[in-house]
Order: sequence, then structure tokens, then C-alpha cells
Amino acid sequence: MSEVIRLTSSSPSNKPEHCPPELCPLTAYRELHALFATCRRTKQIGVAVGPTGSGKTTAAKAYAAADAYSSEVAYLRINTTINAGQPFLNKLCAAVRAYPPHGSSKADFLDAIKEMIVRSYGVRLIILDEMNHGSGEILHLIRDLWDEARCGVVLLGTPEMENLWVRRGKSKSDPFEAFPDRIGQRLDIARPDSDDVNALCRHYDLNGKRERDMVAASMRKWNGLHGFDRLMENARQLAGEGQPVAAQHLIDAAELTGAL
Repeated sequence: MSEVIRLTSSSPSNKPEHCPPELCPLTAYRELHALFATCRRTKQIGVAVGPTGSGKTTAAKAYAAADAYSSEVAYLRINTTINAGQPFLNKLCAAVRAYPPHGSSKADFLDAIKEMIVRSYGVRLIILDEMNHGSGEILHLIRDLWDEARCGVVLLGTPEMENLWVRRGKSKSDPFEAFPDRIGQRLDIARPDSDDVNALCRHYDLNGKRERDMVAASMRKWNGLHGFDRLMENARQLAGEGQPVAAQHLIDAAELTGAL
């Protein structure tokens, strides 16, 4: 009979302070949570750039949901439906729990957000995920918001995100020229490496060379951590609802997804 794989585990003793117990202590998670904590405390703008599947969204959601910070942290994922000024401000107001009257102008929305920042128990950090889908107008609003009501802001995205403010052949009148001067922290996130594969296997009790090889292969084939999530989801489906996942389920899932 195949050995049962436990899908949850207790927090190891070396879990970093800024990594919730249920989150596997991958390098990217530790670095991102340290960045979030620094920008929250110092009211700086931070930028974290990394490829798809490097763990940016998972780390951001976990930090924003942590009990110790949930009232101080607003998380918003940018997509093509909110990459213009008004819809962006609508969603950001909801993220910071500000609700201006219906029909308010952009200035009213900004004022409502600023009020939530300067309140005694207001927002201390805004995390904007998938900023590579953002626009110049959003960048202007972020700059104005930070200039007028300082709080921590972290922009997450793929390398294309920096095209918003790193422009070749720009003129002195380029309105984006001053934005890089406002960036206080910058982090480059790499794809998960062999140490991260080992950390995942320890966290999920995936013992054995074959299991480790399957985890590594799935991450190489399917965009880093997205590949691991895909492998585990298929293994759970093969096990059946409410049933433990065994090593054979993991092997079968890897064959189904083409990771083997």
C-alpha cells in the first residue's frame, strides 16, 4: 500500500516571522513578506518583479490575510477591467474599506482613500498585484496618493511592469520621469530553485526521490509554482473528495499532466 501523503503540516521551528505558519517557507515568500513588512513600517514604495509562477500572488494574499495585519493591509489585483482611473479607484476604495457616495468624482474617491490612510487604525500598506496589467493613469494616481497621504505601497508584477516608468528616449517633460525616485525598495524574484523544491517536499511530507523528481518536473513544465499546484490538485481529484492523497495518486497525476 502506498504511503499516505499529509497535505497539511505544522509550522517548522525555523519559520520566518513574516511567513504565516500554513505557508511553505519558500525563498520568494520570505523575501516578499520582509518587503511588505518594511514598506508597511517605513511608508515606502516597494517594487517586486518576478516571472509567472514565482509565488508573488500567494505571498501577497497570505500577508494581507494574516490576522496581525489584515486591518492595515489592502490587497488589489489589477486586471484589464480595472486598468483605467475610475474603475481602479472604485476597487481600491473597496479594498481599503472606504465607501464614498454614489456618483463621486475621482477626487472624491482619492479623498476617501486618503482618509482611510490617515485614520488612527487605517490602512498602512496597499499591495497592487499584477501591475503589469496596469496603465499610466493608474501609476499617476498611485504617485498622487503616496505624495499626499504617505503609506506603504508595493507593486507586484512581471518584468514588463517596469515599462510603465522605465522609458527609453524619454524627454525631460515626461510625467513618469520622477516615479523611479519614489521607489524606496526593489526586489527581484527568481523562479523556484532546488532549495524550494526541497522545502515543498518537506512541507507536504513528500518523501522519496521519485516524489521529489515529480515535483521538480511539474515546476519546470508548468510555470514554476503553478505546476506544483496543478500536480497536487490532480492528485487530490484522483484520491477523491475527503480522501487522503497517497504516493500513487501523485505518480498518476504527474503522468496525466505530462510532467513525467
